[in-house]
Amino acid sequence: MYGVIEIFWICLSGVVSWLVNHYFNVGIGSYVICGTLMGKYVFNLINISYLSDTLSTIGILFLLFEVGLHMSYEKILILKKHLFTSILSISLSFLGLSIILHFSFPKITGLLFLQIIMVFVISSTPIGLYLLEEKNQIYTNVGRLIFTTILLQDVLSIILLCTISEGNNLSIILLKFLIFIIVLMTLIKKIIYNTFKKFNDNFNIILLFTCFMIIGLSIITEHLGLSMELGAFLAGLLLVDTEYKYQIESHIVPLKGVLLALFFMTVGMNFDLNFFINNFYMVIMFFIMIFFCKFITISLGGCYKLSIKKSIRMGIILLSSGEMVFIFLSHIKIKYPLFINYFKYIECITVISMILSTLIYNIYEYFSTYEKKIDENYQLVIIGITPVTEIIVKILQINGIDYICIDKSFNKINDFKNKNYNTLLCDINDYKIISSFVKNASGFLFLNNISKNIIHSIRVKPVFIKVNNNEEAKKYKNTNIIPIHINFKDEAEKICECIFPILGIHKDEIKEILEENY
Repeated sequence: MYGVIEIFWICLSGVVSWLVNHYFNVGIGSYVICGTLMGKYVFNLINISYLSDTLSTIGILFLLFEVGLHMSYEKILILKKHLFTSILSISLSFLGLSIILHFSFPKITGLLFLQIIMVFVISSTPIGLYLLEEKNQIYTNVGRLIFTTILLQDVLSIILLCTISEGNNLSIILLKFLIFIIVLMTLIKKIIYNTFKKFNDNFNIILLFTCFMIIGLSIITEHLGLSMELGAFLAGLLLVDTEYKYQIESHIVPLKGVLLALFFMTVGMNFDLNFFINNFYMVIMFFIMIFFCKFITISLGGCYKLSIKKSIRMGIILLSSGEMVFIFLSHIKIKYPLFINYFKYIECITVISMILSTLIYNIYEYFSTYEKKIDENYQLVIIGITPVTEIIVKILQINGIDYICIDKSFNKINDFKNKNYNTLLCDINDYKIISSFVKNASGFLFLNNISKNIIHSIRVKPVFIKVNNNEEAKKYKNTNIIPIHINFKDEAEKICECIFPILGIHKDEIKEILEENY
C-alpha cells in the first residue's frame, strides 16, 4: 500500500509541475521545485525508492538515445559550419571555469579537477532544447549553433563518463570500445534491422523492442566497464540512417518526456535543503562566480559568428549545468569520500542553475529591446492583443493571410502561442521594433494605446487605429491613418468590415466567421 501512495504523490507532483510550467513558464525547474517540496527535507511525502531512481535513470538513457538518433550524416553536414564556433565557446568556457574552480575548490586537483570542470562546462540538454523549441528558434542561425554546441557537449559527456567508469585507463577504454563497435555493427545491427522489418506495423512490438535495445545495450556497455549512457547513445546511432527512425522517435518521445520529468523530480527530492540553508551565502557566491564566468565565455565564443545580442541569448540558453552532473557525482562519490562537502556544493549550484535558467531567459526576453529583423512579408501587423484579436486572427488564417500579433504582455503572448498563433513579445512603444516591420508589412492595425509619434512614423502603409470618438478621428484626417470609431459591442464587426476588404476577404466570409465566434 505504501508503494501505491508514493506513486500517487509522484503523479501528483508531475501534474502540479506541468501546471506551474504551463501558467508561469518556469521550464524544467518546476519539476525540480516540486520534487524538493515533496522530498524528505520539506513535506516528506516521497522517499526516494529504488523504482523511482531506476525510472529516472532510464529517462536519461532515452535522452541520450534520442541524441544518437539525431546524429545523422545530413544533419552533421548542416551543423558542421557551426562546429568551430561551438568548439571555441566550449574551450573558452573550460579555460574560464578552470580559473574560477581553482580558487573555489583548492583541495581538488589532478584528473578529478579536470572532470569537475567538464561537468560544469556541459550544459543541460533538455533545458537548452526546451528553450529553443519554446521560443521557436531551433531553425534559426543562433538555434543551429546552440544545437551544435549541445550535441558536441553530449559527445564529450559520453567520453567523460567512460573514463570515470573504467578507472581512467584510456587504452583499455579504446580497446573495449572498438571491439564492441565491431560486434555491434556486424551482428547486433542485423538482428535489429530484421526485427523492425518483420514487425513494422505493430506499434507495441516496436516500442517494446526499442526499450529492450536501449536498456540492453546500456547494460552491455556497463558490464564492459564503459558506461550505460554510451550504450544508449550507440543504440540511437544504430538507427540513425534507417527508414524506421522517425517512427521510433514518435513512439519514444512521449515516454522519454515522462521519464525525464521523473528524473528532475528525483533531483529535487535528493536536494539537501538543510545544507543549502546552512551554507546559503557560500553556495550563492559560488553560483554567481561560476555561472557568470560560463555566461561570459560562451557569449564571447558565440561572438565569432553571431552579433553581440544573439551571443548573449546563446550564453543564457546554455547557462544551466546539466543532468550529467548528477550521473558524474553518482560515479565518484564512493571513490572520493573526503570531498563529499565539495560535491554537495556542486549539487546545490547545479540545482539552482536548473531552477533559474528558464526564469533568467524569460526576464531577458521580456526586457530585451533588440531590433527584430523580419524575414517574412506580413500582410497585417496587429499591435495589441484584445478580446477581438483572436477573431481577427482566425479570419486571417482561414484566408491564408500572413500576419503577426505583437504585445508587451507575456501572459497574452504565451496564451496565443499555445494556440499556435504567430506572435512576438516586445515593447510596442519601442520605435525601433515597430519600424522594423515597415519594410515588409502591408498594413498595420493598432488595438492598444500607443505613442502617436510611432503611429505617424508609418507613412507609406495603410494604418488602422481604434478611436473612441469623432474628435479623435478628426486628428487623422488627410493622412494614411484610417480611424475606426467603435464601441465594444460592435468592435469585431467594424474592424473586419474596414480592414478585410482591403486584404481581399469577401464580406460573406466575414459574417459567417463572426456568427461562429462572436
